[in-house]
Amino acid sequence: AKGFPQSEHVKSLDICAPAHANALMGAERLTGLCMPCSILIFTDKGKTKIAAMRPGAVMPQIFPHVTERVGDLPQKIDAEIKAILDAAAR
Repeated sequence: AKGFPQSEHVKSLDICAPAHANALMGAERLTGLCMPCSILIFTDKGKTKIAAMRPGAVMPQIFPHVTERVGDLPQKIDAEIKAILDAAAR
């Protein structure tokens, strides 16, 4: 939590692809609550780890009607985020 000491290092980053955000928010404005996508970089017992929210897993649960309008876009976003994380892990 900001302003409070943590036992391990933690950094939160927000990323956004405006075209994807526009498509999702065009289908359902409330999807903006899930944006921008967050990536968490942290250490656990001295080992660096990276985690991210997966729109392809979360969006259909929260906004099932959006999938009908945007198709597999949330899964495409998942793949893009995974590629970013894989590149960062190298």
